[in-house]
Amino acid sequence: MKSTEQLKNEHEGIKIMLEVLESIAEYIEKGKVNKLEEDEIRNTVTFFREFADKCHHTKEERELFPTLEKAGIQKEGGPIGVMLDEHEMGRNHIRAMLESLDDLAESEIAAEKFADNAYAYVELLRQHIDKENDILFRMAELSLGSDMDNKLFQRFEEIEEKEMGEGTHEKYHKMIDEYRKKFLR
Repeated sequence: MKSTEQLKNEHEGIKIMLEVLESIAEYIEKGKVNKLEEDEIRNTVTFFREFADKCHHTKEERELFPTLEKAGIQKEGGPIGVMLDEHEMGRNHIRAMLESLDDLAESEIAAEKFADNAYAYVELLRQHIDKENDILFRMAELSLGSDMDNKLFQRFEEIEEKEMGEGTHEKYHKMIDEYRKKFLR
């Protein structure tokens, strides 16, 4: 399996959870927070902080992007710089959603803050994923040989094991399946 294929597969799970987050934001925006379980909302945002950012983006930022830079793909003013900026924008939206969670049911302002940041995050990540899949990963596939690709794949596996912990990746894939069934009928 190519390293970019692993990242694209992760993107598929992230896209499902973006639909879930969008569904949750719609409930919140319509004042139907009571129809959601607080843990489901928190778990969804935590999924993005842990799986999308800590696992997926770490693979890109620590391994893929520096490797692509060495292969001649521009960072500053180029596609890698854009991806890094968007990762940081996403982190800001995640922080804002987490900050508003405790007051969702009691505060219209917190509910609006959550929904606004959720929608912005969904839009940002959908566009971001398309750019990575259609542009950056194609550049990677053309720039990296099979030896480097194999090394990247091994480093990705190490990040999952050492940074995330054994079984964490599987836990999130199970969550994706459960939440897809519950929120996306």
